[in-house]
Amino acid sequence: MRIVLIGGGAREHIIAEKLATDDNELFAVMQRKNPAIAMLAKKYFICDINNAEAVANCLKNEDIDVGFASPDSTLAAGISDALAKIGILVASPSKAAARIEWDKEFARTLMTRHKIKGSPEHKLITHINDAAKAIKEFEEVAIKPVGLTAGKGVRVSGDHLNSNEEALNYANELIKKRRSA
Repeated sequence: MRIVLIGGGAREHIIAEKLATDDNELFAVMQRKNPAIAMLAKKYFICDINNAEAVANCLKNEDIDVGFASPDSTLAAGISDALAKIGILVASPSKAAARIEWDKEFARTLMTRHKIKGSPEHKLITHINDAAKAIKEFEEVAIKPVGLTAGKGVRVSGDHLNSNEEALNYANELIKKRRSA
């Protein structure tokens, strides 16, 4: 099989090692060259991996059997959908299917609406007064920005936040950032 892997991080390197076998030809599309993935790939392309049109343009003349987009940002950008649109079978979720992973607001709302167990008690905060009430109510909180943060946006009481004041300041920072976006 001719397989294309979209992504160039450590996770994708491990995936590339598993895909690059004697039975497969690995192709890769990366934001920046990962030398380890490049060595495993028959051919690699460098482009904006979060730009569906750019990724499709790299691959349109290659006879690829299966595509796999890995980082959450590529899924949120619709890269799997773009691969399917140019006739490549896809082994990664579509943008709509992956939304449950890259959009925590959507995931929590979906779980609440359908009474799916496992969702922690949460509140979507859009105003600082609501943040103050929630922090006081929950006492210990995990504050996460809406959207993709590559695992870097969550701050947790007792670990990153040492007081309710710090939690409120971080919540306020996120609220302001979201309003200006």
